[in-house]
Amino acid sequence: NGETSPITDIFAGEYIFTKTCSFCNNKSYNLEKFNIMRVPVLKKCGLMDCIIKTLEEDHIDGYFCNECQQTTNIRRQGEISKLPPVLVIQFLRFHYSYEGTKKINEEINIPHTLRLEVQGAIQKLSNYAAW
Repeated sequence: NGETSPITDIFAGEYIFTKTCSFCNNKSYNLEKFNIMRVPVLKKCGLMDCIIKTLEEDHIDGYFCNECQQTTNIRRQGEISKLPPVLVIQFLRFHYSYEGTKKINEEINIPHTLRLEVQGAIQKLSNYAAW
């Protein structure tokens, strides 16, 4: 809704996702706000690996492109466009399937200081201390 509060001023960040049509190469952009960065847990990984996995290129089938009016495949790539002063990270430690829920018990290497860079027109480097 565009309104700010002390909570959003402290905890709110933004992703920007670029969707590229495989038929006409049209690019569209989608801004997504977050208060909690949710990252998957990978085997033998560090926190930065988990964040990179969240933003890596994904392929989506059966997407309707408004530019070329075709149902086609797209590539979706994420970037962090705004980092909050306080970054809250939630590790997605559960895998859901038809067989049920399974907990992922992999260890994650969390550095004492995390350095993240905002991409895009305004680049910014932020340092976070692990608690």
